Amino acid sequence: MLTRKAKKTLIILILVLLPFSIAEGDNLYCVSLKKDFKISNNIYYGITSFDFEVSNAEVHNILHKPLGWVLEVSKDKKGNGGIGGCILQFAGSVRLNFFYDDFVIIKKKSGVKLKDVKLTLKLETDESLKDGTDNDTYNGDKTYNFTNKNFNIHRCKNKLY
Repeated sequence: MLTRKAKKTLIILILVLLPFSIAEGDNLYCVSLKKDFKISNNIYYGITSFDFEVSNAEVHNILHKPLGWVLEVSKDKKGNGGIGGCILQFAGSVRLNFFYDDFVIIKKKSGVKLKDVKLTLKLETDESLKDGTDNDTYNGDKTYNFTNKNFNIHRCKNKLY
């Protein structure tokens, strides 16, 4: 049985430590690509690989893994991180709208402001220009690069997957 002094100490410890256990969610942010990026309707494309890098934060969770993809999550000694992924077969390629929904949760380093978190995303595609016939008039690879201005970054309220 606890003494009166031990009970008071335990209550004080709970009151002091409880905010720290809840605060982890305060550093979690959902990331999605803004929908203002357009690719011509005449172009059929499949995203075949991506490289997402983050500094002053780390990857906390990957929300969706496309079928047929291999993903690698990295973290360096400074706590920066990233995700790299590629398809195993072309049928597994995804479209750009895959990145419009929250595709990753990042955990911001404590003491770092959100404006100091840097995000980059590189998408590699296999593209062909459709001219209404069975013949492709263009076929080739293209790379698209995105930075902070291209992302929606928001707290993951009631959405910790």
